[in-house]
Amino acid sequence: MVRKSLFTLACAVLVMQFLFLTGCKDSGEAAPEQPQAPPTLVTAERVEASIPETVKKYVGTFEAIETVDVVARVAGKITEMNVEEGKNVQAGEQLFKIEDTVYKANLASAVASVATSEANIKTSEANLKSATATVEDLEAKLRYAINNYLRNARLYCGDSEALNVPFEQLAKAELNSDTILGSLKTINEIVMKIEVPKAAVSKDAYENAETTVKSAVAALESARAALQAAEGTLGSARASLDVAKAKLELAEFDNKYTVVTSDISGRVGRTNTTLGNYVTPASGALITVTQMSPVYVRFSMSEQDFAEIFGNVQNLQDSRIKVEVQLLNRNPNGVNEEEKTKFAVKTDENGKNMIFLDNSVHTNMGAVYLWATVDNEHENFNPGGLCRVIVTKFGAEKCAFVRNTAIQHDPQGTFVYVVGNGNLVEMRRVKLGPATEQYQAIMPNDDLTQTVREGEVVVTTGTHKIIMRPGVQLKVDLALPSGMTAEQAPLNVTGVVGGAPAVKPAEKPAVKPAEKQTEKPAESKLVSNEQPSEK
Repeated sequence: MVRKSLFTLACAVLVMQFLFLTGCKDSGEAAPEQPQAPPTLVTAERVEASIPETVKKYVGTFEAIETVDVVARVAGKITEMNVEEGKNVQAGEQLFKIEDTVYKANLASAVASVATSEANIKTSEANLKSATATVEDLEAKLRYAINNYLRNARLYCGDSEALNVPFEQLAKAELNSDTILGSLKTINEIVMKIEVPKAAVSKDAYENAETTVKSAVAALESARAALQAAEGTLGSARASLDVAKAKLELAEFDNKYTVVTSDISGRVGRTNTTLGNYVTPASGALITVTQMSPVYVRFSMSEQDFAEIFGNVQNLQDSRIKVEVQLLNRNPNGVNEEEKTKFAVKTDENGKNMIFLDNSVHTNMGAVYLWATVDNEHENFNPGGLCRVIVTKFGAEKCAFVRNTAIQHDPQGTFVYVVGNGNLVEMRRVKLGPATEQYQAIMPNDDLTQTVREGEVVVTTGTHKIIMRPGVQLKVDLALPSGMTAEQAPLNVTGVVGGAPAVKPAEKPAVKPAEKQTEKPAESKLVSNEQPSEK
């Protein structure tokens, strides 16, 4: 019953209101004129063109390019420690000294052995020279003895044709015992068979000449044996010298390695030994030296990011790609201080980034590893530390940039409001490019009427107040770009939406130029995509 009564009462109230309004209309009383709404205030800004930048951020790890474990090369007791833990050392700097008494003695002995071997070589060379001269002398004597024998044989045997060939063979024979003795035997056999006429020389003279040849052959063979022995002695002496020199080299190395030095320049860590300890090559690292400058920064990126930024490995040194390293957790005073913590990747003499790619993709992560080289002269980085790697790719050409607040969306796509000729505000469809925290890149379209260009004016704030029907009065406050005076840029451009006639400009600016100074966009716009793994 209560609900029914309330419903009846509500209906009665509505009927009374309707009758009252109808009566007022019928009585001819005019309704009070509604006050005209003031122009809707919106803010606009000129479009500026800049080279777009795509920025990707990753977490990187510093790695030493070179790390050396300093070990003992010889065994002995440590007698000196010249290294201070945690300090920087230079390549070749002495770190430890090992007792060198035995090694110095071995070195002196090796030096003496080399000297002895060199003296033996000189003696052997002299003997060889003498033996060579003896052989040459005996060869000449043998040749003379053969010629004397042939002369006596012809005088003794006469002009026997049977001896012509043997005589010629003996005259041209090589100076070796088998050939010469064989020729003598052949000639004697022929002489025994022929009748010797009245000889010009006696038989004794002939036989003495033959004996002289045989003696010369024997002497030459003996001298040649001595020459061969001298050559062998010289060869042995030279081999002994080589052995002595090898032992000397080992002794020099052993003595040299009693001084333990650093192979690279860098920072040392904690020592693993103390003064007086006996160390050997098997004792392990005495200390570790880590190169501090330059250093590697290792970071990983997805295959998709790599394809977007670099495309392929040949573009790692592309001059349009900038790689920077930023220290983490060092931004106490805002952006300006943050910029101070950025360090550019080292470049080669041609200005190309010193960066290289791993030789395989890590299938468990679907990512690739990259290493960039960074100068670390002031030792801002420590191997193993984390950093932020900022990879920036610059666009090839300039494009228009508008504030993010100017971008509007509807079911048909994306658009902005442009203040055109005659101070008319029109909708302009646009194609979006990279975005930053404050600005959005507008990419060029094939249809030039559906984009914005440098110098045009777009509505940046108050777009929600614009209703898409003719006759809506707008007051457009044009924000001044940095460095532009009020006389150079029209303020309070008044127009209507949808191509309706322009309304007379406002007499006074809604906002004084001095009070409305917008920050000029940066020379190039950044697109940030920091990886969540840094959190």
